[in-house]
Amino acid sequence: HLQFISLSRNSHPASRIISFGILWFFITLSVESSIIPIRDVIFEHRLYLPSVGVVIAFSSGVLYGISYARERLDIKVSLLLATCILLLVTALPLAIITYKRNFVWRDEITLWEGVVGKSPSKARGYSNIGKFLQDRGRFGESIMPLQEAIELNLNYPEAHNNLGNAYNNQGQTDEAIQEYREALRQKPDYPEAHSNLGVAYAKKGLLDMAIEELKAALSLKSDYLNAHFNLGLTYQRKALKNEAIMEFKEVLKIQPDYIEVQKIIESLSKQ
Repeated sequence: HLQFISLSRNSHPASRIISFGILWFFITLSVESSIIPIRDVIFEHRLYLPSVGVVIAFSSGVLYGISYARERLDIKVSLLLATCILLLVTALPLAIITYKRNFVWRDEITLWEGVVGKSPSKARGYSNIGKFLQDRGRFGESIMPLQEAIELNLNYPEAHNNLGNAYNNQGQTDEAIQEYREALRQKPDYPEAHSNLGVAYAKKGLLDMAIEELKAALSLKSDYLNAHFNLGLTYQRKALKNEAIMEFKEVLKIQPDYIEVQKIIESLSKQ
């Protein structure tokens, strides 16, 4: 603050521009800051706008320094040449860092792998790698990072649920049920885990238990399309035609253009 006051009182034009750059940095950063606790304390995008002030202050400082050296120290060097050398020395390392950073930001998986590289003892990075691998259909590959996340944080219902999804996709239904149950033990009001557990029970032929879990999911999230759909399928397996049609109609309320469900309703109505 004392440096800012000193610069702002200096009559040299460059000092005022440097002061403006510093002021810009803190004012724009204050917009991105908050006294409310947030999950991501450090985030690159919060510095995009404030960094303009750093560039302004730095550039003005460089030009001011070169002018001072030429006038006071009798250094015989062209202002343009000196500026180019300093900018090159500064810009080259930044360009290399930016080039490397672009590889980290290539997609969600590489981004969270970068997070894990910097914070290997934090469970969230491993859990998100597992989640995004599953989003790409790579369920087998997602098992290891999700297990790592759970090792680092046993009380992590989302990781247990996603690990259950990986096991379920790989045909390991018993292991999946165990993970879903653990997720629900930690977080009883978790609709996705209830729904997934219901699907796993249905795979095992435990249809009444499946219906119970799917209903629990819908009691927590009434517009849960997948839960309505799977509940309809489970009713259909139990030969409860009317209940099945009712659930499939709920699916169409949420997604009217669901052709497969329209065909199922038509087929059931003819029976």
